[in-house]
Amino acid sequence: MKKFLCVMVLISSLFFSAPAYCDGITGFLWDLAVDAAIGYAKNLAIDYAKEVITDYLNGDASQNSASGTYDSYWDRRVVAEKLSLREQPDRKSTPITQINFDTVLHIHQTSGENSLWSYVETKDGLKGWASSDYIAPLKGYGMKGTATGDLNVRMTPEANSPWNMIGIIKKDSEILILRRWTVKNRIWYYAQTSVGNGWVSSKYIKN
Repeated sequence: MKKFLCVMVLISSLFFSAPAYCDGITGFLWDLAVDAAIGYAKNLAIDYAKEVITDYLNGDASQNSASGTYDSYWDRRVVAEKLSLREQPDRKSTPITQINFDTVLHIHQTSGENSLWSYVETKDGLKGWASSDYIAPLKGYGMKGTATGDLNVRMTPEANSPWNMIGIIKKDSEILILRRWTVKNRIWYYAQTSVGNGWVSSKYIKN
């Protein structure tokens, strides 16, 4: 109620001067009320701005931390049309269920060479092992990494094709890792780089 009255007084002050009968002490009180409403409105705006900035720093910004980890509990998504959740980290293991593209996940742990498998949980409480290659950061976010040497950025995740070169990033360049892919037990990252989006070998990325 207090906020409503202050805002109404503030709006009135923008279009109306003090009423004609407000002279002397009455006019002084009117001006005092208007000044108070303006001050209160300013404080509300400042408090709201602080909340927005705090939410941003604790939310979106923290999800691009240099450590490559997220503060958010639900921090991954499915990037396959259908992804099987299995009882064990093995392709021969019985599928428990399948989850759809863009389903939000949390990774509890990883297993296998190059963390090939991830034990995940959905918001609905479904749990199981899934291939890490079909799990990526949430839309619009990624994990930061740094090139440990000059590094080729390619159109496809393979090292011996000269035709698929996009460009070269220099040592210590920062990238934003969007997803991964395993080729013959070698991990590739699809990332945003200074020369464009492309695949880079994880062997030369520190995160």
